[in-house]
This record gives sequence, C-alpha cells and structure tokens, in this order.
Amino acid sequence: MGEILHLGALAPAAIGACCIAADRRRARAPELAASVLMLVAMLDVVLWGIAAPVAWAAVLIVAAIGLAALRGRAARVRAGASVPVPAARVPVSAARVPVPDARVPSTIMTVHATLGLVVMATLVLAMIPDASAPVAAAGHHSRGAPFGLVAAASALLFGLVSLIAAGTPHDGEARASVLERGQLIAMGASTAAMGVALLA
Repeated sequence: MGEILHLGALAPAAIGACCIAADRRRARAPELAASVLMLVAMLDVVLWGIAAPVAWAAVLIVAAIGLAALRGRAARVRAGASVPVPAARVPVSAARVPVPDARVPSTIMTVHATLGLVVMATLVLAMIPDASAPVAAAGHHSRGAPFGLVAAASALLFGLVSLIAAGTPHDGEARASVLERGQLIAMGASTAAMGVALLA
C-alpha cells in the first residue's frame, strides 16, 4: 500500500511542475527548478535508487536555503524600486511608493516552494530502509520510528497549508491565479500522499 501511495504522489508532483512552467505571468525559474528537483528526488528514492537518500536530503536543504536567499534579495531590490509621487499630493515621507513587479513570484509561492523542499528532505530521510528490519522487509522504510512519524505529520500539515494558501490573496491580488492554485494544491497533495505512505 505504501509503495502505491509513493507512486501515486508522483502524478500530482508532475502536475505542479507543469503549472509552474505554464505560468507566463511571472518569472519563476527558481521555483520551477525547485519543483523539478523535488520530483526527481521522489523518482530516484521511489524507483531508481541512484543516489543515497541522505545525499538527496542535503541537496534539497541547500536548494531551500538558496531559493530563500535568492528571492529574499529580489524582494529587497523590488522594495527599493519606487516611483516619484508629486509632493503636493502626499507628505514628503511618502514621496516614493513601491511598485509591484509581476516579474517575480508572489511571496506565498516562494515560501511554499521553500517549505516544500524542507518537507521533502524530511520525507526522503524517513524513507531510508531500517537496518534492523527483517530481510524480507529490508526494502521498506522504518515506519515506526519517531522521525518517520514527524516526517509524516509535517507532510500532512504541509498539504493542509497548501490548501489554505491556494485560497489566500497573493501580493495584492484578489486571489491566486488558476495555475498558482493548481501548483499549490498539486504539491500539497503529492506531499500529503507521501506522508500517508509513511504511515501505511
């Protein structure tokens, strides 16, 4: 059952990556790279076994740090971008007003992708085979380990947060776009399915 859920989690992950790639409104190459990285990590851990789960976890954490740093810098640059406003209309202290920039993704999407990388890293670590398990079950993760329970709980919580974020306004917009909602829901569903698989 757990293996079926793991495989089933790949489909929504792929859909989420396609939603990011299809969103032409914003420049989202880093978020697309993060989504593809999570998908490849899932494929390798579930099907291929080319790299060790610990190595994937390290790559995912480094990617999360890199994404947060990159988008944090972009946000500071965007906050510094402003246009002059006639002094007769506003006080001197408000003479410059930040200009929204559609070329960068919303804050919610960046935070979601960063958290997704961290949660995926915990899931990958939780899927490391238990050396103390019987030979017949050597290919399975350690389902009863406390870390596995924590990883499953974090995955389910991330799925819930994804649903909430899908209905939340994004950076002044009335609501997230269809593609943004699709990505949030798909990634949340994929991660939640992997969490359930750890408990199966």
